[in-house]
Amino acid sequence: MKWIAKALVQKVISGLPYKEAINGFFQQHVTGGVALTDTHFRWKMEAAERHLAYYRKHVQADMSAVDVLELGSGWYPIVPIAMHLSGVRSITTIDIYSWGSQEKLHMAIAKFKEWMADGRLETYLDPDLDRWNALCALHDEQVDVPVFNAALNIAQHLGDARTFNYPMKYGFICSNNTLEHIHADVLVGILERFHGQLEAGGIMSHLIDLSDHFAHADKTITHYNFLKYSDRAWRRIDNDIQPQNRLRHSEYLGIYRQLGIHVMETQTWSGAPEDLRSVPLDEKYDHFEEDDLLVTHADIISAPTA
Repeated sequence: MKWIAKALVQKVISGLPYKEAINGFFQQHVTGGVALTDTHFRWKMEAAERHLAYYRKHVQADMSAVDVLELGSGWYPIVPIAMHLSGVRSITTIDIYSWGSQEKLHMAIAKFKEWMADGRLETYLDPDLDRWNALCALHDEQVDVPVFNAALNIAQHLGDARTFNYPMKYGFICSNNTLEHIHADVLVGILERFHGQLEAGGIMSHLIDLSDHFAHADKTITHYNFLKYSDRAWRRIDNDIQPQNRLRHSEYLGIYRQLGIHVMETQTWSGAPEDLRSVPLDEKYDHFEEDDLLVTHADIISAPTA
């Protein structure tokens, strides 16, 4: 099966020097998993749209006064660009790996321009025209990443989000399909730190993919395939490049309760019960409700205090 081959390759890569560069080449030139297709771009624009909608719903403040912190910089700066075009004051992104490049940056801007020209962008975004024109000018000049970041007031950092020396507090902290790649003990530390970095009146918005990521490219397995493995067996399969913590929705909410973080809203999406029932679940999942195990995607919106 395709997923087994991918798991083996990523396991080998995770033990090599320069593993992020090697994985980038593998993803881009072998699997095509990070190609900037219309589907990939739409997923990111939907994420940006949901983040902005949650902020406007729960904060109702002028976007020009908000500083954003994003966990997980990703391959393409689509969400930061969307937030900039929506008027935010600054964006800080942090990741343990550097996935982006000047080429990917301009591929992202080109996709924005393509969608603006044919009217698809307006479904997700009403861009500030001055900022839009400035973005197009940066693309025409093919500026490098530091010049681009300075122009959009984006600060891009590599480091551990638990211990990084943040220069400010933030009115909005977000992530896009990132939390599921962080092991539970580390995730507790990150959310605790973010809770302390959130301004009074600000919110966190985390979009989480709880499905087996190997199923994204291998349709012979379901979203729940990884739930059949014990923790010991999963450690042999899992890798450091794209780890999957396998936490279920109730476990994420449990971490928020443990840290005293007030959850204001949560949205969930679930797969087909027959897909879950086709998987011989490991005994560790015996005590979970079926509705909890069925959740494949979740948005968790939280605030500093109730």
